[in-house]
Amino acid sequence: AVVSTQSTWEELEGRLEESEEKVTELQKLADQARGLKDEVDILRETSEKVGKMEGIIETYKKKLDEMGDLKRQIKYLEDKNTEYMENNIVLEEELGKVSKKKPQADLSGTSK
Repeated sequence: AVVSTQSTWEELEGRLEESEEKVTELQKLADQARGLKDEVDILRETSEKVGKMEGIIETYKKKLDEMGDLKRQIKYLEDKNTEYMENNIVLEEELGKVSKKKPQADLSGTSK
């Protein structure tokens, strides 16, 4: 009976040690799981921020495209303005020539 109790005792001590090792291992795994959960939470927040940033970047890309269009329109309008100014100068010069000739024509017409 003593041998049987001794062997049962040793078996129970062995099981207790195994259980304690398993508990220690499970505690480590639980700590790792908490750490991973925290990391997932941080990554989720980061992912949300990235999503918002991508939306902002798209908005700025559209604005840059619009600015490019506006720059092309400004260049076109500047070119047209230069063209109109040059035309205006040519017309003013022609008007000046015509104005100078007209009084001479009037003078020669009255002397006849």
